[in-house]
Amino acid sequence: MAGIDALVDSGDAAESRRKAVGALLGYATGISVGAAYGAVYPMLASMPLRTRGLVVAAAAMAAGDVPSILSGLTDPKDWTVQDWLADIVPHLTYGAATVLAFEAWRRGAD
Repeated sequence: MAGIDALVDSGDAAESRRKAVGALLGYATGISVGAAYGAVYPMLASMPLRTRGLVVAAAAMAAGDVPSILSGLTDPKDWTVQDWLADIVPHLTYGAATVLAFEAWRRGAD
C-alpha cells in the first residue's frame, strides 16, 4: 500500500522482506507500548497488577492489529479460534512481562 516495490513484489525475497518488516514493526510496537505504560503508570498504579497487565496487553494488541485491519491486510471476522489464540496469548504474555519488569525496575529504583 505504501508503494514500496520491494515489499509488494511476489517471490521469496519479497516475502522475506515483508516478514522482516513485520518483525521490526512488532519491536517498535512493543517498545512504544512499554514506554507509554511507563508514562501513564502514575494513573494506573492503584490498579491490581493483573488488571494493568490486561490493559497493556490490550493496548499492544490494538496497536499491532488495528493498522492491519484498517489497511485491509486482515479481517478478524475471518480469523479462526487458533488465529485468535495466536494473537491473544503472546499479547497477554507481553502485558504480564511488561508490567512485572516495570515493577521490578521501579522497586529497584526506590
